[in-house]
Amino acid sequence: MVGMPNMTFSVTDEFKQRMDEHKHIRWSSAVRAMIERQLDEFEEFESLVQKSRITQKDIDDISRKVRKAAAKHFRELLNETSH
Repeated sequence: MVGMPNMTFSVTDEFKQRMDEHKHIRWSSAVRAMIERQLDEFEEFESLVQKSRITQKDIDDISRKVRKAAAKHFRELLNETSH
């Protein structure tokens, strides 16, 4: 993917060792897909918030569901990239 900006982030040595145990996973692709999914979900959430009058409880419930879905997506993504 020529011409794309790079992002750098730090991880602990233990985290890196765990990643290194899974050399079959293309980590940059996995992280890029996870970030894209998170952004899509957040933008959808923002759109809903702007159109409605929701309570803090509603926001907390939706936030919990989004976090749960994001974790599920990431697990699925890891399974996809490991094949």
